[in-house]
Amino acid sequence: MGGCVSRCVPMVAAQADVLSRDVCDAGELYAPCYAPQAGNMATGACEVPRNCGDGGFPPQPAPLRCPYTGPDVLDPARVPPCQCAGTRCMPASRVPNAQRGMRAVCPGGCCVPDEFIRTANNYLPPTCCPFAGMGEGRCLSRCIPMVASQAAQLSQSTCSPTQLCVPCFDPRTGASTSSCTQSCDPGPREPPFRFAGCCGGRAKCVPAMSVPAGQRDSLSAMSCPAGFLCAPNENLDPSYRPVACRATPAPIPILGQLPAYNGFCVSTCVNRSFFERIGTAQGSCGAGFFCGPCRTPLGGRTGVPGCT
Repeated sequence: MGGCVSRCVPMVAAQADVLSRDVCDAGELYAPCYAPQAGNMATGACEVPRNCGDGGFPPQPAPLRCPYTGPDVLDPARVPPCQCAGTRCMPASRVPNAQRGMRAVCPGGCCVPDEFIRTANNYLPPTCCPFAGMGEGRCLSRCIPMVASQAAQLSQSTCSPTQLCVPCFDPRTGASTSSCTQSCDPGPREPPFRFAGCCGGRAKCVPAMSVPAGQRDSLSAMSCPAGFLCAPNENLDPSYRPVACRATPAPIPILGQLPAYNGFCVSTCVNRSFFERIGTAQGSCGAGFFCGPCRTPLGGRTGVPGCT
């Protein structure tokens, strides 16, 4: 909600780069009744002169409702675009403090999705199901750093092409991701969704689509439901770093002793062919792991995590 105010008013002139004309006259701009970045404090744009209205006191405009569905409060086209499509470089002073840490940085401000600009931050992200129809999440812009960094593990679900479905809770720990507490979002309506355990608790059932295509053949469903694969716990931890190892395979009849090799420790929860089993050993790895070689007997790359 807002009103048409002369471009000559200092408050309006100072914000002319982000205000739209909407239905106003050529010498006016559409100014919001409340400044959302200042706790919805009245701007004065919707007040009337004294001695007009009830008892001589100007009627107070109703605050913007969230989610806001009226005319654009701010025109995204009047704000410089960020490199990532669908976001604009808003001055930092116009971005709520709680959201600045989630936005990409641009000269003098933060990259804010167009939908938040149009509604003066009174935008409610659509609800989605992030894990093969399970769990609860919100459709958030791919340009948000938190979303971009996890893009390979997130699904589009029912979101628009510029968005990904971000879960309300980390499916590994149950901790909040803050994706469902943005703007006026009332918060999750479902309890935390967690990946079920598999492989004796040393792995978790994850949606097959969340696993990179080149790694799916190395995982099996085990006890997981349809559409899920059993992935080792350490592979789901972004901070995990593969452990280097050295091993000597057991002697093979006729072929005799195979040479020792260097590699990285891999969970025994992953698939191994018959020849991979007889050609590898636990070596210096801990229980539940085998030493995965970086090269095949013919010199090709094995794709073991940690190998270059």
